[in-house]
Amino acid sequence: MAVLSILSTLPTEMLIQIFSSLDRVELLKICLVSRRLHSIASPFLYSQVTVSASTIQQFIRTILAREELAKYVKSLRSTWPLEGSHQWNAVQVSLLLHLLPNLHVIDCTPPVMQPGEFPELLNIFCEGQTFDTLPVGLQSLQEIRNGPNELEDPYEHNCVSYPLLFAMLKLPSIRKIHVNIPALAPPPDFSTLCTSHNRSSSLTDLEMVARDQSSSTLLSILQVPKALTRLSYSHSVYELPTVDFSAVGIAINQHRASLQELVFDFWHMQDDDHVQVCQSIGSLRNWPLLTKVKSPLLLLLGMPNTAETQQLGDVLPVVIRELTIDWDLVWEQADMADAIVYLVERKEMYGLVRLEVINATRWLLRHPYHRSKVIKACTAAGIRFQTVDYDWLSGNTFTIPD
Repeated sequence: MAVLSILSTLPTEMLIQIFSSLDRVELLKICLVSRRLHSIASPFLYSQVTVSASTIQQFIRTILAREELAKYVKSLRSTWPLEGSHQWNAVQVSLLLHLLPNLHVIDCTPPVMQPGEFPELLNIFCEGQTFDTLPVGLQSLQEIRNGPNELEDPYEHNCVSYPLLFAMLKLPSIRKIHVNIPALAPPPDFSTLCTSHNRSSSLTDLEMVARDQSSSTLLSILQVPKALTRLSYSHSVYELPTVDFSAVGIAINQHRASLQELVFDFWHMQDDDHVQVCQSIGSLRNWPLLTKVKSPLLLLLGMPNTAETQQLGDVLPVVIRELTIDWDLVWEQADMADAIVYLVERKEMYGLVRLEVINATRWLLRHPYHRSKVIKACTAAGIRFQTVDYDWLSGNTFTIPD
């Protein structure tokens, strides 16, 4: 309490600087100290706002009644419950966004769905909107999240339309986008639109969840950012032979000079017996800044035990520090283990002296023999081997203890 009493003696300008960096719990404590501290600290409680259809009107009324609060709202998140039509929500959300001049983050990531639930979520990218109708108040927006971050069965109305995706890419302050894109062909003029705005977006971090999309769509989208530092592309496909992985390699190559992290999650629903020979994305060997790579071996090396199969040391960037081998229905455990062992035993020969960590997602190397073989080789090479998993809600990767 002594510290709180001292705060009461500080000038208002200094208190504003202090309160702007505190979390919500600390701010609530300060608001109870005195009327003066409450009047200064309470606006910062609005820095992160969560709304649903049942609360959005009330929040709009609050902002209209106290216009000075609008400038404090930096993050807007939507949650359950949602009621009313898409049109009603579109009007309410559009009105709210026009009132928030300093908004940095919009998070419309839905919660985990239970079987039978219909994910009718508050989504600023409502059906029927086009890039011409985006609120003009989004000049400061830096991050947009629109889930779910799952590949099982993404719902179409939780996907942003292609015109909306283009509009997000063109927001002046945008730095990070995480969205679902629909399992539909883009409009005929989408490729031309992207080409005409080549290297015009300030986006640096792009995370997309797609299903049954052609590589040409990815190629069009990746033309717009000037220089991505992180790309995460999650893609579920029903027919692996329909995916041209070499074309995917061409698409990402536009950002080879700037990419620091590359994440591929390719899931397919086909039986192994029907999988045909697929080309890899090509070598990442001379990518100057790419220190983290996550991918199935299929994308990096092609089909196992064929003439096209390459060695990991031939395709990994020289500067790589962390490699994560992801879920793969094509490569067998024995082949995966041999590929990793071959790499770590020859890492100096390949010039991979910075390689420190090799991860395997929890679906891989489950047989004790193959796992112990990899761990032994990594230990001898001074490389840390660990099993990791992915938290779909937070988007974070965490280590699973052996």
